[in-house]
Amino acid sequence: MKAAWLKSLFALALLGLSSALWAKIQMPKIFGDNMVLQRDCQIAIWGSAAAGAEIRVEFKGQKAYAIADSNGKWKLFLGQLWADSEPAAMQIFEDGKLGAEIKNILVGEVWIVGGQSNMEWTIRRSHGFEKVKKRAAYPCIRYFSQNSSAVASMPQEDSPSGASWLVCSPENVGNFSGVAFFFAEEMFKNLDLPIGLVYTACGATEMASWIPWGFSSKLQWLDSYVKSFEREKSQYSRSEYEKRAKEFRARMDKFNADKKAAKAAGKPEPKMKWIDTVPPHKLTPWPYFKSPGMHYNAKVAPIAGYAARGVLWYQGEADSDTSGHVAHFEENFKLLIESWRSVFNNPKMPFIFAQLPSFSINQDWVGVRKAQASAAKNSDEVYMVCLIDCGEKNNIHPADKATVGLRMYRQAANKILAKKIVISDSPELKEVKYKASHAVVSFETFYSKLEGIGDARGFEILAGGKWKPCIAKLSGPCSVDISSPDGERIDGVRYLWKNWARPDVWLYNTEKLPAAPFEDLKNKEENNEIK
Repeated sequence: MKAAWLKSLFALALLGLSSALWAKIQMPKIFGDNMVLQRDCQIAIWGSAAAGAEIRVEFKGQKAYAIADSNGKWKLFLGQLWADSEPAAMQIFEDGKLGAEIKNILVGEVWIVGGQSNMEWTIRRSHGFEKVKKRAAYPCIRYFSQNSSAVASMPQEDSPSGASWLVCSPENVGNFSGVAFFFAEEMFKNLDLPIGLVYTACGATEMASWIPWGFSSKLQWLDSYVKSFEREKSQYSRSEYEKRAKEFRARMDKFNADKKAAKAAGKPEPKMKWIDTVPPHKLTPWPYFKSPGMHYNAKVAPIAGYAARGVLWYQGEADSDTSGHVAHFEENFKLLIESWRSVFNNPKMPFIFAQLPSFSINQDWVGVRKAQASAAKNSDEVYMVCLIDCGEKNNIHPADKATVGLRMYRQAANKILAKKIVISDSPELKEVKYKASHAVVSFETFYSKLEGIGDARGFEILAGGKWKPCIAKLSGPCSVDISSPDGERIDGVRYLWKNWARPDVWLYNTEKLPAAPFEDLKNKEENNEIK
């Protein structure tokens, strides 16, 4: 009897201890030491505690309150904060007792950093790393680092293990996204206020990897794609994973043995497609970077609602080589933007994105660029950075990330931060007027004017049913005259309409931003002939 009583008492003690541990204030890693909060807007703060507990958050003279629900979840809001480079601490109280403290917090500009490998590409592997390393003591630039390859079957409440805020320093800057760092450095130099970068990118990911499953039903094509994945995922067993893992290990063992033998014999080493070097994943039957929604679940869902100025996005390569994806690229991109604006509770959240640069590849990069330009033109608060004069012919990961980051900053400064003296847009096609063997191409130059660098090149005409070289020359601050060298009637004009276009880039504005690629076909039903 006594033993049973002691056993019950011990069980109750354990239950009380467990409850006490569970009741301790818990917050996602995004709310951590060294974080940057967004200035000039309402700030959401959330976490968990004991059910029914009164939560009080104190920060920079403000106090905000919430009551934890039956599951212990709570959320509250701080009012607008002024930009401040002086570190401050935030205290979180549970029923009047201090439960957590977050230190070294700054207030400034916060940007979400998303996309695939060219956004993931680190400073360490970019041009100018040694120079960056020497100057990278920037205590006001902070970087929330997350595991790129993390995926999840369901939306997570917290970021992957190891996620944390880093203070930019020569010791850790090499692991920052190159594009994001150059963007932040330029913004810091011009605004002199704290910059927070929240990293969410992963190499090779398709756009569908970043769209919440709940939004896929809005597009018939995407819904079908996601349902196909879900069917396969539901049938993916542990034994199937173990079978694939065994086959993968055998394949890699053979490959490594073949490499060793070739080296010993003085023969060229065998090659393997990079995708064949990716091991199978326990959670998904598809390659982890192709699995719809699973990167959103792991890395975006935990931070959704964290106040930020906008999103920097560099993605599109993966969708250029998958059947059907290019045809749906624009609508998918618009849905991605819509979904992120929804989960971040910011219906006008700006997106600044990189158009694909020049690259020699047998995939439809022209189609992706066209869809990207159309998405920017037909969406509010979405701004494109043209990179047609950038890129490396045989390297999908160009090492020049400074140009990308600086051009993204120009868009942010002009369009979002209202620094109107900054010209940020590349010249883009306005209209083409045709007359027999001549055409006049007019550009929207956004308060700048056109300049040609070197010999005129990059333009082609449609004549006799074929695209052919032509004669091009500047005819004014915003226009280019086009003529057929053989006197043939012109039925279309295009500029840099190919994957690898960098050698033919000729047209810029006075800020050295390249004119965006375009293709225009004469419409005989419209009055678009020169009078």
